[in-house]
Amino acid sequence: MEWAHAVSYFGVPGRMKPTNTRVFRWLAVAYALLVVTVSSWPRLRVPDLGIHGVDKLAHFGQYLILAFLVGRGWGSEARPRRGLAGWVSVAVVVVFAALDEYHQGWIPGRDPDIIDWLADLLGIVIGFWIGSSWFRQRAGLGLPRRETE
Repeated sequence: MEWAHAVSYFGVPGRMKPTNTRVFRWLAVAYALLVVTVSSWPRLRVPDLGIHGVDKLAHFGQYLILAFLVGRGWGSEARPRRGLAGWVSVAVVVVFAALDEYHQGWIPGRDPDIIDWLADLLGIVIGFWIGSSWFRQRAGLGLPRRETE
């Protein structure tokens, strides 16, 4: 293996190690399967914690995690929020969330809800933003570095 090729995988900002990308991809797929499984449970109810709209928080959190994992696995380009891979990643998760809500209409005791989907969208945007910002910070792209003394 030539030196330049090795550096591109192991030290140049903007490149993730192939192993890390694969791990995030597998985690995203496994988590998406978990989301579909939980969405398929009939008459699933979120525990009453005394908080109005706690089910919306559950939707938000579930898709925040999924968007983070997808963004790290497929949207981790040198410019993750500007690159095509990043936008495609976001679009795939948005469509997945819409299909998940539609799917709930076929499950006994479950109903699709546009407000749930909006909570999903908010989680997607913030989850992908966190993932891409974290990537850029770790890669040293576009974020100020703290000076060490």
